[in-house]
Amino acid sequence: MDNPRYTPSELASIIGTTRKKSQVDWLAARNWRFDLDVNGRPIVFRDYALSKLGAIHSIKNTGVDAKPRPRFELLAA
Repeated sequence: MDNPRYTPSELASIIGTTRKKSQVDWLAARNWRFDLDVNGRPIVFRDYALSKLGAIHSIKNTGVDAKPRPRFELLAA
């Protein structure tokens, strides 16, 4: 089984920097949920990141009918 959280190098490839403070600032500015390890590096879980990036549709804990809907707002971009 793969590691459920991103490694520091994987996270750096998403964010674009290896600096811990810059990674934390990037995540916080985008309202991502994360925690810090004992070295101050952000911990981000793969499923959460993929959901935030639109790669998977998260239906957990929605409390509503979670059928996929068209996202017409994306056509205007």
